[in-house]
Amino acid sequence: MQLRATEGAQDDLALLRAGEADVGSCAVAWPTPRPIPRRASFRWAAYEPIWIFYRRDLAIARRQPGGELQRLAQLRGLRVNVDQDGSGVPQIMEKLLALNQLKPTDLQLSNLAPDAAGTALRQGQLDAAMLISAPQAGLIRTLLRDPAIALMAIGQGEAYSRHLPFLSTVRLPRGVVDLAADVPPPDVPPLATTTALLTG
Repeated sequence: MQLRATEGAQDDLALLRAGEADVGSCAVAWPTPRPIPRRASFRWAAYEPIWIFYRRDLAIARRQPGGELQRLAQLRGLRVNVDQDGSGVPQIMEKLLALNQLKPTDLQLSNLAPDAAGTALRQGQLDAAMLISAPQAGLIRTLLRDPAIALMAIGQGEAYSRHLPFLSTVRLPRGVVDLAADVPPPDVPPLATTTALLTG
């Protein structure tokens, strides 16, 4: 077996279409704008949470009840990273924004890789970053522990899953990321996308 690194879901799909890969892991906004290879079969693998981290020092956040961002509409005008073009994140984010009557041009979007986005967020070069990753990922654990960074607790998760069937609401129990540090401190109900394992 030969492993091949890609930028994400869209690159995996492109390789499957071209017959250059036999298996790909894809978290994308179904249906995809381009056809899946006819020979490909789906094997649902797991749910991956959608994380939207933002800086706690945002003035817009301080004006909200509890000093927190809770709706995607509150990202209007902010510097938001949505992962690399080859991943499925930009496509998912575009659909989420459309449900909030927002266009990509209503935000200052960038396409940094996850680790670079995490660094930029912590250094104040970004206002928010959207990631799709397992809770145990090093970057997720780092951002959850950073006192300057907050996790958006989307209060409309069930509504999103009704509009976009590829989304689900999941529950991250208190302490599941780090029991000793009690991270996250309360239960977190993030949205999650279904990661499909495609075999050619």
